[in-house]
Amino acid sequence: MHPWRFRLVRKEDGHRGLLLEGRASREGSQEEVEFFLLIGPDYGTADVHSLRGESFGLIDYFSAFLGQPATGPQPVNIGELMDSEDEIPVNAFWSIRADQRAGILAGLLRAVEGQETRDG
Repeated sequence: MHPWRFRLVRKEDGHRGLLLEGRASREGSQEEVEFFLLIGPDYGTADVHSLRGESFGLIDYFSAFLGQPATGPQPVNIGELMDSEDEIPVNAFWSIRADQRAGILAGLLRAVEGQETRDG
């Protein structure tokens, strides 16, 4: 698995959970994936938008921290783009045990913020 580079445009830890929003790209790739990731008290949800392969790749990256998604990843039905390699939104949903949430968040933030810091 190729490492990902992150550029966060928003990071909020509010009453609904931790929200991360930004762009990511695989190391060595020019293709950027727009993403929105929310980790609530007992769930996680991600919406990503890019080329189909890149979108699924970022969901797989998040799954390394969050575990196997309870639903998804699945393309959002937007008609004719469903069968193309054009940019499509993809989403996934995870169930997270409350007693594992802190460890999951720590690992995910360490990876995302560490990469963001390295990139400046």
